[in-house]
Amino acid sequence: MSNYFVRILIVAICLVLQACSSAPKKTTRTVTSEPVLPSTQIQQQTSLELLQAVNPENETNEVLNGLLDVVESEARQNCNTAIQLIDILQKASLNTTQENRKNWYLAGCLAQGKEYATVITLLSQLKIAPQWREQYDQLLYDAFLATKKWKLAAEALYRLPGEELEKAQQIWNLLENLTNEELIAARQEISNLTPYLNLLEIQRNFVSPQELRMGINQWQSMHQGHPFAVALPTSLANIVSLVPDNPMNIGVILPLSGRYKEQGEATKQGILMATMATGFSSDHKMTFFDSNDEQELVSENMADLQLVIGPLLRENIDIVGQLIPAGVPLLSLNRNETAENSGNSENSENSENSENTKKNIFYLSLAPEDEAQQIANYLQHIGKTSPLVIASLSGSYQRMSDAFSQTWDEVSELPAEILSFDNTSDLRKAIAEALDIEESKSRINQIKAMTNVEVHAMERNRRDIDAIVIFASAAQTILINPIIESSISPFAEIIPVYASSRSFSQRLNKNGLRDLRNLQFIEMPWMLPSREFNYLQNKSKELWPNRSDSHNRLFALGYDAVNLIPRIRYLSELKNQTFAGMTGTLVLNERNESVRTLRWASIEEEQVSVALD
Repeated sequence: MSNYFVRILIVAICLVLQACSSAPKKTTRTVTSEPVLPSTQIQQQTSLELLQAVNPENETNEVLNGLLDVVESEARQNCNTAIQLIDILQKASLNTTQENRKNWYLAGCLAQGKEYATVITLLSQLKIAPQWREQYDQLLYDAFLATKKWKLAAEALYRLPGEELEKAQQIWNLLENLTNEELIAARQEISNLTPYLNLLEIQRNFVSPQELRMGINQWQSMHQGHPFAVALPTSLANIVSLVPDNPMNIGVILPLSGRYKEQGEATKQGILMATMATGFSSDHKMTFFDSNDEQELVSENMADLQLVIGPLLRENIDIVGQLIPAGVPLLSLNRNETAENSGNSENSENSENSENTKKNIFYLSLAPEDEAQQIANYLQHIGKTSPLVIASLSGSYQRMSDAFSQTWDEVSELPAEILSFDNTSDLRKAIAEALDIEESKSRINQIKAMTNVEVHAMERNRRDIDAIVIFASAAQTILINPIIESSISPFAEIIPVYASSRSFSQRLNKNGLRDLRNLQFIEMPWMLPSREFNYLQNKSKELWPNRSDSHNRLFALGYDAVNLIPRIRYLSELKNQTFAGMTGTLVLNERNESVRTLRWASIEEEQVSVALD
């Protein structure tokens, strides 16, 4: 062994002893495509000594491989020291094999620090030696799992050794997290996961239990060597034996008198229309109860019910839950604020009862928070980074603004900028200030004051805002959208404007549509031009020509409630199982709350244009 190599080893040992004698300091690391670790992590004298040792004049494979051997040893025991040594090697001229070794050891150490994004980048650059293959796939699996890259995690897990049926179940559990859009994209590629993905598509798209069983039988006959040909995955096996709800005696609890009578009547109309459209037989019985009539809301009247739809008002959910017989499913038409905490009890018996009750309560609602979350996720998906939110201070719009901010903070590094308004009288000035128009105007005036020459200039808006989101009523949005349009400099790119369903109305005239031009918004399918619901839309307008937008949405809520009855158990049992309804595409979360995805539309040339799914 050369004296030079001995020198490297001595310095490395000194580093080890130095690391042991002092507590490691936490450092903030910047994620880059080629990680470069700051040499300031080690003391300057030692760093200079190693940098002098590893230089173009005296680098040899023997020296570099020896130092990599030390890194490998330290990576097993002390990643802080290993990373310090790798920092020195960033300056060295490594061959492909040595570069692979360095990145491999670095990836292992960064995984211990949960820096999975950098780990994935490093591993993607490696040419894997056979002896590293299993460790490589395990490291990839851990990184993809931690970053919720479900398909990639499943691919890595597929390559790992393990008992076939147990591993197949784990792969299935991962793939169930895919959304329908992700599933469709994944099925475009031919891979080892193709049989799993095909079976998952059968699960997602079945219409009836008979169709599901037929699809499974066909799949098993085509994949006789697959573990699921012998034993189906747990979730699928559970629903194959599941008997869908077919209640013959249904109770509906709505406010049919008092302050919310019109809302209750609109919902009732949707329920009745659905029973006629879906062919409820004469054997089915449906009884309507007025939630404002205490004499009707008594246990005796509900003793024979097999399913309850309602109530519509949030404050009545717990009351109704106590009145209906144990085990009777409740399809609430609103969310309960305490639903998230249900099932939590110090008493085990009460906890078990609460859990059983929870399994029989389902929450179908038009929660405005869902819309805000959908918009935030969409903006992040299309690459927006700096949205400006303009929100009315009234209750539901502030809830939407808060939900947007919370979701945006989860998916983006920079917070959203919020502009809240109480009335529209000062809105033009507020928007101008938010877009820095006033500041630009002030600079122009200063220049004019400094010279006698005539100055021709136009105000310029700030360029960092790349999206504007409006949470306001249709009437308010008609005022806001033109203000935004006039505030954008003709020299700047147009800032796209997005809005919730509250910014749209079916009653907009041509002037209103003109003021909303280029607005992109989300809305339930029922409220948009649609071939799918064209007949029902025309029939509804014929029967109730003066119904408001909010009542139209409640009509759709009632209609969806009836159509959900035979499928609600499937949505509850299966991850990401969807129901395409009038109110949107619905899934149930872990608390049996419906989460809606609405359709995107835009105003173009005084017409509503619906985006393709």
